[in-house]
Amino acid sequence: MKIIYDEGIASLGDSYHSWVNDPGSAVNLQIDELIEHIATNIFIFKLTYHNESDLTNRVETFSYDNFTLFSSYGINNYDIQRWYLSRRRLFRTFSETESIQPEKVGTNLFN
Repeated sequence: MKIIYDEGIASLGDSYHSWVNDPGSAVNLQIDELIEHIATNIFIFKLTYHNESDLTNRVETFSYDNFTLFSSYGINNYDIQRWYLSRRRLFRTFSETESIQPEKVGTNLFN
């Protein structure tokens, strides 16, 4: 996801009140392909792990925000802030799951 952010920011041209974006640029077309790939995989994940709706909702929201942001010609600060907020929510989900430590079953793994 960091790659999406870096490439997305790199594809934005600077303007006075907003950024000018070219949805047909090579970088944005690659972003679209990546979003489509993520959407396909999250669909499969939803079918397999239907109890993980919080994660899938956050991924879908972030993918939608990516598509909305990078498919328009004009991008303002509000659009970027909304995108950044959904990005933070999604990545916070991963850091929360990493901080949960599994209970120790025993000291010997082979027993």
